[in-house]
Amino acid sequence: MDVCEVSEGTSKLRLPMLEEFQNRAGTMQGGLIAAFADCAGGIALRSLLKESETSATTNLDIKYIAPVKNEIFAYAEIVHKGKSTAVGEIDIKNKEGKLLAKITETFAILRKD
Repeated sequence: MDVCEVSEGTSKLRLPMLEEFQNRAGTMQGGLIAAFADCAGGIALRSLLKESETSATTNLDIKYIAPVKNEIFAYAEIVHKGKSTAVGEIDIKNKEGKLLAKITETFAILRKD
């Protein structure tokens, strides 16, 4: 996984297609796509957190739209950040820009001790 870009409340990550990521159909395993999206959302949120804050994913909803056969990109944006929760939206696309999965996730914002 490569972090391509991070700015205030957004991130872009790249994940290559490796043989060990493939299921029996030769496409990327869905759980890996979900974990990749969660990483992108967490990195986007981290750009908005204070030094005294951390976060934890509390919900992740994923809609798989098309099978993943090659490298993918995650485009994450934090659409809400409050005092105790945040919401992110992540699009998974191929290099041609085709939407492959759509994710919404919720985070708890926690104070570091």
